Amino acid sequence: MNRINKVYILSLSTLALFATLISGALFYFQYTSYYQKSLENNLRSSARTILRLYDFMDLEKLKQAGLDREPEYFELLENLDIYREEFNFSYIYALELNRGNELTFVFDTANLDEDSSEWSYGESYTDYPQEIFDAIAEDKILFSETYTDRWGTFRSVFAPLHDKNGEVAGVLGLDYEMSLIESFGRKAVWVLLISLVIGFSLTLALGRILSKIITNPFEQARIDADKNQ
Repeated sequence: MNRINKVYILSLSTLALFATLISGALFYFQYTSYYQKSLENNLRSSARTILRLYDFMDLEKLKQAGLDREPEYFELLENLDIYREEFNFSYIYALELNRGNELTFVFDTANLDEDSSEWSYGESYTDYPQEIFDAIAEDKILFSETYTDRWGTFRSVFAPLHDKNGEVAGVLGLDYEMSLIESFGRKAVWVLLISLVIGFSLTLALGRILSKIITNPFEQARIDADKNQ
């Protein structure tokens, strides 16, 4: 009877392990897929909101304001930086498309401090992701794959900026740092592992209880038969 009991527990435990692993894997993939989709929706809606709130049609005027370091220029950066902090973006910036397909910074929330060593106004952006030019060429909001530049590793959204003639004059960029995305991934793995351990432990305990419920009547019958002999 003990052997039957052990075989039953082992079989049930094996089935429980496979079931837990499969359900855990499905949960993990669904969670990461949902998070990636939420990230893209957040980036897209944020870019559209900023484009509705602010007029970037005159990039030349905005460039001049940055060159002269006018108060209005830094007021814009302050407002965008509030938005950046609220939605955990790393940077919000605008790039102008110049002749020869050169990209130069018109503004960047990293430049909020006038004395910042990261002042990037007017600098060329050379290690850009290809999706910037794809967004310009296709004239639509596009997401980047993971890329690395001198500021870090990001996933970003790029929205075309138009001049008064309706021509694409540059792009608005919103960066989301990959370390934040990876931290959510690590949390998902830990949640998965804890769920697997708890689920398997509960199933194993339930298996022992069921095993006793099933085998106890047979064991009692054997004991009663021994007494009657």
